[in-house]
Parts: sequence; structure tokens; C-alpha cells
Amino acid sequence: MSKIDGGATLWARQTIDSDIFYNKPDKWFKIWFYLVNEANHKDNKQFKRGSCFMKYEWIMEKTKANSNEVDHCIRWLKSATMIATRKATRGFTLEVLKYNTFQSLETYKSDTKSDSKSEMKAKQKRNESDTINKNDKNDKNLEKDIKRERQASDINKTKKEVDPLEFSFEDKCWYGLDDWRIKMYSGKYPHLNINYLLQDIYKTKFLSDPLRYKKEIAIAGGVEKLIWSWLGQEEKFRKRKEAKGG
Repeated sequence: MSKIDGGATLWARQTIDSDIFYNKPDKWFKIWFYLVNEANHKDNKQFKRGSCFMKYEWIMEKTKANSNEVDHCIRWLKSATMIATRKATRGFTLEVLKYNTFQSLETYKSDTKSDSKSEMKAKQKRNESDTINKNDKNDKNLEKDIKRERQASDINKTKKEVDPLEFSFEDKCWYGLDDWRIKMYSGKYPHLNINYLLQDIYKTKFLSDPLRYKKEIAIAGGVEKLIWSWLGQEEKFRKRKEAKGG
């Protein structure tokens, strides 16, 4: 019997009754499946078992989900205490909570009474080696990737002062804007601190009342048009203040 490369990840049969499988958008479970499979199956120099380095771009590429789908799913997974994240250079660190519990055969009851002790031990042994979603080669490649990104970040910091309000990819997912569009806003309104204003909009409008924000997008005819409108109002306010000598 031929073996399958790459090892395996365990999934409880109860998964089909879970909230993310039964009640949430289809792409969300696809994202969750991808994250669990990408988490390290064992400790390495950078990350412990059940955690890894992750990027929104990778999730979008593998799952075909858009930035908003990924962002909303990640936020829900955190609120459901299924994952924990922490921002990192050009990405974030991911921890799949209760990974050890769900990725151990000892957790699951056998459906057959005929399993002998020797068979159970054999299964547990296979679990230690086969509950793998990343092989050692991928671990080494990940270490190299992180090292390169850290070096690139250090080089950029020496070239210019880093704006404390500079957006990470994760920050920008909420409104679906790309770097070129932010540069276009800066060109249109050179006197406005675009990064600061967008961060303020994100906190005061989106996070405070997402449903109302979605309605405003629909009325404006798109998120980009809504941002244009807000920035235009800020520019008028700036000019009035400047005219008054403020």
C-alpha cells in the first residue's frame, strides 16, 4: 500500500455540526481548513506546535477568498477563541488554539470495540509522525522566508523613518484599497494625512458600527466613492480652518 506524501491532519466528525461549517459562509470553513493545515505539526526555532507565520495574501491565494472574506473570517475565529494572532513584519503569527487536543488520536473515542491495545498504540505512534501539515523541508523554507523579510524590513528602516500609522496588509483589508489607491488619495489631497484619516475612519466608523458602514457603502455606490466623499469633506474643513487662520 503506497503512502501519501505530506502527512495528515485530523478532523473530528463533529466538525460538520460546528458553527463555522453549518452556519457561516462557505469560504470561512475553507479558510479555517487552510489555517489548521498550515500550522506547524511540531515545534521549530520560530514557532511552537500549532502555530506559524501567516499572510493574508497566502490565504487569499490558496482559498480564492477576497480580502474582506478573509478579514471577517479571521476576526470571527478570534472572537470564537479558535485562533490567536499577533502582528508581525509583513504578516502575522497565527496560533491554532486547542491544536494539541484536536490533533491527537488519544482525544477521540474509538467506534469499534475490537481495537486492541497494540492497535491503539500503533495508531498513536502513527499520529505522532503523520499528523503533519508541513514537512521539515517546508519548515526550513519558512525560516528562510522570515529571515529574508526581517532583513528587508531592517533595510527599509535604515532608508526612511517608518510612519507609525503606516498600514499593514491586514489593516487595509477592511476597505479593500490597494497601495496605488492610497497614493492616488495622497496626490489628490497632499495636505491631508491620509494614513491618519483612514485609520480614524476605520476605528470610528467601521469598528463602531459595521452594519451602518455597509449601508453607507451601498448608498455611495462603493467603498472607494465613500472614502472619496469623506476625504473631500476633510479637505473642505481644512480649507475653512486655514481661511480663518487656524
